[in-house]
Amino acid sequence: MKPFNFLGQKGSSLLLLFILFVLPFITTSGIIILIIKNEEVIKHFSLTEWILLYSIASFCMALAITHTTFIALASGFFLGFFSIPFIAISYTIASIIGYYAVKALDKGKFYTMVNSLKGADRIINHLKKDEAKVIFFARLSPVLPFAMTNALLSILDANLYKLLFSGFWGMLPRTILFVWIGSKAAYIKDALEHPQENTPEKILFVVLLIASITGIYYYINRSLKNKTIE
Repeated sequence: MKPFNFLGQKGSSLLLLFILFVLPFITTSGIIILIIKNEEVIKHFSLTEWILLYSIASFCMALAITHTTFIALASGFFLGFFSIPFIAISYTIASIIGYYAVKALDKGKFYTMVNSLKGADRIINHLKKDEAKVIFFARLSPVLPFAMTNALLSILDANLYKLLFSGFWGMLPRTILFVWIGSKAAYIKDALEHPQENTPEKILFVVLLIASITGIYYYINRSLKNKTIE
């Protein structure tokens, strides 16, 4: 009955993670339609308007309203590689907002409960030794939702500095990939609806996915083995 008690007591935290996983898929679809209809207007945005837009994007990414991949694709289409500094700053701000927002909602309850499970505290402690590397590979994945990963790391009390620093370097390769894809698109509709249309993009996407899965698996598996040995 313990697993059911655990789910019951931490249902709000699990529901939050589920919402952060599903919500971006729903809201991003609506925003894509809006952007497609206003493509010509957006192309003529001033620097001030872009700064305002990326400020809004920071909150949208933090609150699971939009996908980071969507932001990178659209940025690549409209601004090309010039957009990368704007995206990097937006990602950082979004990480900070999401980190503290989830902490305020969860108030450490989920972490305390997980830590109380038999053997879980040792696994978490071992993972914390490789925390920067785990964060790097989690951010490297082109399929793990940004907001959900951010929430999970916040709930598990990840170090904020490591989250920002390692997260930045993990996000950079996938960001460059999707900005590049967006910059090559003739129409914004193609960039947003068919991001892996060509073979080179598909190969790079798969490489990032395999690298992230391999890295995360390695460090989690090592933590489990260390726990077993102890």
